[in-house]
Amino acid sequence: MCSIIYKLNFIFIIMISDYIKLIKFRYHLSFILVILGALFFAPKINFSLFISLLLVYFSFNVLMYTGLYTLNDIADRKSDSLHPLKKYRVICSGRISLIDAWIFSIFTIFTGLLIAFFAFRNLFYIYLIFIGLNIFYTHFAKKVPYLELVGNSFTYPLRFVIGILLVSSTIPINLVIACFFVAVGGSSERRIIELSHDGYEARKVLLRYTKNKLSLIQLLSSVIILIFFFIDFPKNWIIYSLFILFYLIFILILGYNQKLRPILNKLWLN
Repeated sequence: MCSIIYKLNFIFIIMISDYIKLIKFRYHLSFILVILGALFFAPKINFSLFISLLLVYFSFNVLMYTGLYTLNDIADRKSDSLHPLKKYRVICSGRISLIDAWIFSIFTIFTGLLIAFFAFRNLFYIYLIFIGLNIFYTHFAKKVPYLELVGNSFTYPLRFVIGILLVSSTIPINLVIACFFVAVGGSSERRIIELSHDGYEARKVLLRYTKNKLSLIQLLSSVIILIFFFIDFPKNWIIYSLFILFYLIFILILGYNQKLRPILNKLWLN
């Protein structure tokens, strides 16, 4: 009897760990943009703001975006099965069935939206935009070179907007545009990483890119960020400086340093 209970507990733990993998905590670093938007534009920083940020994190990242990641994994399961690393993902490998994945996705998205509707009515509509963008990206834009790059990047300034709208009704457009081009640089780096590893042919859209073209996009993006920085200076110079610092660390240091590059490999390829 004890051995049976032990085996059942072990199986249960494995199942739970598979579902936890769908949350993809490694991507939650992007929530920093929400925090930045809230902290820099809040009239005052207090305990109530931190509670609000915690609730947004739970409803947006842990719930709604987990459902969106799951939908994306469902859509990509065939191409992922051809990739030497991605084929081990829990849906692609069959550890979570398609039916269970669909149920899990619908439940997490609906619960995240429900919390947003009652707790942050103005953010609820931004959540809906995210769902629309992700569906558009997964089923159309992802197959079109450069459009998929833009589509993937567009969600990051929207995260920044979520943080701002949590505490203010005024959106600094120039800063949001600069944030978009920071994301374009990061998305370009992701494609460079993918192109440098076996199995990238599984995503046919990657065949339309070259490292030189993506590096040029990164260079142009950095120029545009600096232009907006000087246009707005000294307004919001701290956030612009953080954007530039992130750009330098994420793309130049992590992207081009062979010893540190495995950090990005682990982030994007597993």
